[in-house]
Formats: sequence, structure tokens, C-alpha cells
Amino acid sequence: MDNNNSSKDYGSNGYGSKGSSLDCSSSNGNGGCNRNEGCQETVHFKVKMYTKKELALLYFPEAKNPHSAVCTLMTWITRCKPLIDALKEKGYHNRCKWLSRQQVELITKHLGEP
Repeated sequence: MDNNNSSKDYGSNGYGSKGSSLDCSSSNGNGGCNRNEGCQETVHFKVKMYTKKELALLYFPEAKNPHSAVCTLMTWITRCKPLIDALKEKGYHNRCKWLSRQQVELITKHLGEP
């Protein structure tokens, strides 16, 4: 295992950075997808206000619990100095629960889309 952590890629989350694909071939009648059938539909990320929890769960849908997802996202954010500096300029502080649309734009610019 390589112990060289100096060049971490905080923009790669393993879930794709430009939208994720769903397995679906037909609508379920309610405008949704039936994931058990076989077509490709791309879901795009919408930039809007999110709670830290909501955004973290978009980045880490496989997290065991919401708290671990938030902790991981906040680790990514705080380790990216240009991102945390830009967020602070937009009014971010570590105790805020909500992220403004502008803050979410900055996060996706630096880390990629969930």
C-alpha cells in the first residue's frame, strides 16, 4: 500500500463526478424509475441550499449513518485550503447547519458533483 498522501484527490468520490446512472427502462407511472429494468438515465445534481447532512449523503450514499457522511465531507472540505477560504468569504463557519447556494457551488467546483 502506498503511504504517499501528499497528492490526494478530494474531487473523486468513487460515485462519479458528473451525475450518476440509474438502471431503468420504464417509468413507474409516477414519473419515477424502475431500477430493476435495463436503460440508462442520468441524474444531474441541482445546485441549491442544502443542509450539511443532505449534501453529505449525496456525496456518500453508502455511508453507514448520516453523521459519518457529514464527518467525511467536512474532512474533505477542511483539507482543501482554497475551498475552506472561499467558503469563509461567503459566510461559512463550522457550526452552520445550512449551506447557501453559493457555498454549494464552491464545494462542487472544488470537489466535483456528488
